[in-house]
Amino acid sequence: MKSFAIVASLIAAVTADWTCPEDHNTNYTVYGQKWNIQCDNSIQGNDIRRFFNGDQDTLLSCAYACAEDPTCLGTSYVSMTYTCILKNTIDAINLRPGIWSAYPVKDEECA
Repeated sequence: MKSFAIVASLIAAVTADWTCPEDHNTNYTVYGQKWNIQCDNSIQGNDIRRFFNGDQDTLLSCAYACAEDPTCLGTSYVSMTYTCILKNTIDAINLRPGIWSAYPVKDEECA
């Protein structure tokens, strides 16, 4: 877990943060994979891990944590509580003010 925190800190220092609502429905790259940002939207699905993210305070660091877990398909970040929620299923994406989400974009979505 400490290695993730160090990597996330280094990446956050050299990578621009994702911000909402400015970056809504924008694709960014995490570990070579394109990710789509959804502002004020929550991923509905099975939670595999939740953690307090007050030190990083960003959806970007949640996406890096998700990308490091081979079972993770997306993440939601609760901005009011600084909580990352990693998901291993995406059943729906629903409007939820204050919750920002990101998920890897499949190749066919990039075209």
